[in-house]
Parts: sequence; structure tokens; C-alpha cells
Amino acid sequence: MIIDNSYCQERYYGPRSRSRNGQQIDMLIMHTTESSSFDSTAATFTQQTNPPVSAHYVVDRDGKIYCFCPEDTAANHAGKSSWRLVTGEEVRNINQRSIGIEFQCGPGEEITPEQAAAGLWLTKDIMSRNPNIQPENVVGHSDIAPSRKADPGMSFPWELWVQNGLATNATRRGNDGRSSQMSEEMMLAYQKGYFNVNNYTFENTRYLTESDVQNQLAQRNQQNRENTANTTSTSQEEPSLASNIFEMLLSACIGKIAGGNAVTATLASAAMKSLTNESNQETNISSPLENINNILG
Repeated sequence: MIIDNSYCQERYYGPRSRSRNGQQIDMLIMHTTESSSFDSTAATFTQQTNPPVSAHYVVDRDGKIYCFCPEDTAANHAGKSSWRLVTGEEVRNINQRSIGIEFQCGPGEEITPEQAAAGLWLTKDIMSRNPNIQPENVVGHSDIAPSRKADPGMSFPWELWVQNGLATNATRRGNDGRSSQMSEEMMLAYQKGYFNVNNYTFENTRYLTESDVQNQLAQRNQQNRENTANTTSTSQEEPSLASNIFEMLLSACIGKIAGGNAVTATLASAAMKSLTNESNQETNISSPLENINNILG
């Protein structure tokens, strides 16, 4: 697993965080961003806002994990909130004693199988390093602020966390977060064991620094330039699909003018099938299960 640590720089998280004042970490809070755009979330967490907000981790739609605040620093993610610990103690200093995970998720969206797998891995990783976090205190934002917040929402797959011993429904409140029926993709991943944290490995965790990310971006840009050059060269050698469709539609127009409606229908149908086939080939390059393999591999 690779965690992008490039946002976890003092100039980013400083104004949004504060000292834990010696408080031990004993809670883990799940959030959803209510925004489909990672860039929008990153801007919110790295620009000065009033009040300032942040979280320790963000899991994007593809299951990539970004660290925005070091765990030994309190991030401003809980807001006005409270929680009754298993011991019966009512606590309100949630920011000082918790770690916050945000799942990139727009209004009406459910988290993806890739996010679920990455979120389970991250939860287990965090709890292994913070032994005071008990499953009873792995909760949602709606549990610690039920009158203000509804995230991570009714569709959040808490049962995956419960089945892995990483959370419990016994102490939860608010909208109680119990999931609706899992999507077909999520169920298939579940059946194949992708959500069993006992199968996950943690020894290969790597944190990307800002220079690592910049190097990756430079390599990606270079690859894009090479791909563009290759595409240009190929397009000069053979007609592109777009030009073929254009010729077909042009022929169709000529046919219609000449009264050849049957020819028009045939060519239009062929053009549509060609376009649909190419679209399907582009969108089905990798399935969610393959993406999860890549995330956890």
C-alpha cells in the first residue's frame, strides 16, 4: 500500500491543527466529503477557511490514500461533538483524542469497492499503531454529532468493519449507519475475500513525499508527451475512428439527399455501433476487482 504524504507538510496542516496536549488517541472517526472532487477537498483542507477544517486521511474514489495531517497532531475534523466511551465517560475533546478519515464521496454517492478495501486496510493499520482505539470507538461523524451531521451516511458499509472486528454496532447512534444492500460490485468483491483484512499485508507500506509525487508527475507528463507523439504518428499512417465515422455520416447525408434512406440508416447504425464499441473498450479496461488487487498489492 502506498500513502501519498505530499500534502502532509507544515505549511498545509499547521493552521488547521493543534497539539494533542498529551491526550492519547482512542477514537477513529469516519467521514464523507460530500464532494465528488478530490481537488475541491484538497483545496478545503489546505487553504485558510473559517473555521479551519482538515482530516488526517482522505481516501479517493480509486482507493488512493492521502495523508493531510500527521497522526501525532490533532486535526480539526470533529467540530462540536461528544461521545460516551465504553467506560461510561462522556468526552467532548474529540479532535484531541481521535484520527479522522474522509472518504471522497459526493451527495447521493456510495463509497466504491476500492475505497472500502483501502479504508479497511487503513483502519487496521491505524489501530495496530494506536492500541487504545477499541472497535467500540470506531464511529461515524453522525455518531459524535447526531444533531448536526449525517455522514458517512446510511449506505456506508459498516458491516464490513464489524465483520473484521474493527467496529461494532453496539454503541453507535445518530443515523446508526447500517448499510443498505451492497452494490453488485461490492458483493462480488466481498465474495472473493477482498474485504477480509486477515488477507492484507502491512509490511510494504510506503509514504510518498512531495518530491516523490513531483517526480511521478514529471514521469507521467513525459509519458503523455510520448503517447501523444506516437498517436500523432499512428494517425498519419491510418485513418482514425473519428475520420471513419465522419466519412460514414457524410456518405449518409449524401445518400439521404439522393433519396437513399436505407443507406442512411445502415451507415448511421454502423457509426453508432463503432462508437459504442470503442467506448466500451475504453471504460472496461480494468474492473473494480482488478483495481482492488492493484491497491492492496
